[in-house]
Amino acid sequence: MKICIFGNSHIAALHLGWKLVSQAYPDLHFAFFGAPDGDMSSVEFKDSMLVATSERVAENMRHSGGADRIVLGDYDAIVIVGGRIGVARCMRDLRPYRLYEGPSGVEAPAQAPLMSRGLLRSAIADLVRTSRLNYFIDKINSELALPVLFVSTPH
Repeated sequence: MKICIFGNSHIAALHLGWKLVSQAYPDLHFAFFGAPDGDMSSVEFKDSMLVATSERVAENMRHSGGADRIVLGDYDAIVIVGGRIGVARCMRDLRPYRLYEGPSGVEAPAQAPLMSRGLLRSAIADLVRTSRLNYFIDKINSELALPVLFVSTPH
């Protein structure tokens, strides 16, 4: 099985971990492609590939994975790491608000605008749904029917 791992600098931890255990799993093969800060804005989905559109990202992808494009059909599954989305991003974007149903766990000034839990859930869902990361996941799933796993950047 061939698995493509694409994402920010946190793929280095996965790569180091894989080196430690790879001999125990001879049927698994990983390819690692990095983009600085998980810069999805400089990557396009084109002809069933993820293609770097900036020289900075192209250079990082060539250095980490050997090419400035990922031919997705060469893999059995895709793992995307980072992508500037996740719990930390949601909390940062929603920090100016406070929940009116009780403590939110986030320090917000008393004069901060109120937000219901329903609106909070909708805001988080919208943040994820409209992200570049979700665009890639939808394209990969619909055009290639490959399984895609998203791993948030740890904070």
